[in-house]
Amino acid sequence: MRAEELFKAFADESRVKIVLSLSSGPKFVEQLSEELNIGVSTVSFHLKKLLSAGVVTTKKEQYYQVYSLNGDLMRRTFFDVLSCENTPAVPAENDAFARKVVEECFVNGRVEKLPVQIKKRMIIYRETLKNFKDGEWYSQGEASVIIADTIDDFITAKREMAELKLIEEADGRIRKVSFLT
Repeated sequence: MRAEELFKAFADESRVKIVLSLSSGPKFVEQLSEELNIGVSTVSFHLKKLLSAGVVTTKKEQYYQVYSLNGDLMRRTFFDVLSCENTPAVPAENDAFARKVVEECFVNGRVEKLPVQIKKRMIIYRETLKNFKDGEWYSQGEASVIIADTIDDFITAKREMAELKLIEEADGRIRKVSFLT
């Protein structure tokens, strides 16, 4: 994600209204349409733009798509967003590409070999960081064990996670960056 893509997503009044509505919880297209007095097709169009920018996520419930805010992105500071220019784009967790990467790379909950493409590595790293509790600091050893439970080459993984600002280190302790899921 690039900052300008994110700002473009918020450059439309209807999209801002949709984001504000979703701040109260997940909703179906029809719910948003009724609540905001905007046509269903218009809401769908804007949701696609927000989904593409990573602002919202979607999951299927029975026959319907339910849209939610990407809370991790929403918790980022303005400076974090501006500094993300060089951060590789990461598909939303619900994205078909991300699911495919997880299915291809994980065998019995482990990654034997990290993919070469950084886009795929980011997905693997995000999946691995789900094993870290939000806001909790871990010792270097604890963090290494958590990462090693998923990735054999945990040293490379931990170094790259730090370089990509997916984890932060302070006083010899590590935690995942708060805007990750």
